[in-house]
Amino acid sequence: MASVPQPSIAGARQDLYRRMDRNNLAPLWEVLHNLIPSEPSTPCKPALWKYREARPYLMEAGKLISAREAIRRVLTIAGESFAFEPRDTFVVPSWMPVELETKDDAVLFSFSDRPGQEAMGLWREKRG
Repeated sequence: MASVPQPSIAGARQDLYRRMDRNNLAPLWEVLHNLIPSEPSTPCKPALWKYREARPYLMEAGKLISAREAIRRVLTIAGESFAFEPRDTFVVPSWMPVELETKDDAVLFSFSDRPGQEAMGLWREKRG
């Protein structure tokens, strides 16, 4: 009986990854190097603002921008803050701590998938 050629491991992996991708799945071992680099990497650049240099701009801005225009709208999710404008929408997982700071009207809608998880026997609760 003739042997059937086996696809290479690399080819089989690529086939698996293509099929996984159809369901928006990806192998962690292929993307982990992007998530945990060997050295810190950030697009942020350090900046130093000296009040003496910034003060003239602040004073001018105080004359040009009304208090209503300068209303502070901030949403903090797990310690990271996001400025937002009217009609902005945020979707946050239920397990993330959220703080909302605004001096204007805002709508905060909360939804829990607990009833569905309980119905499927998937709900787990940490007590104590």
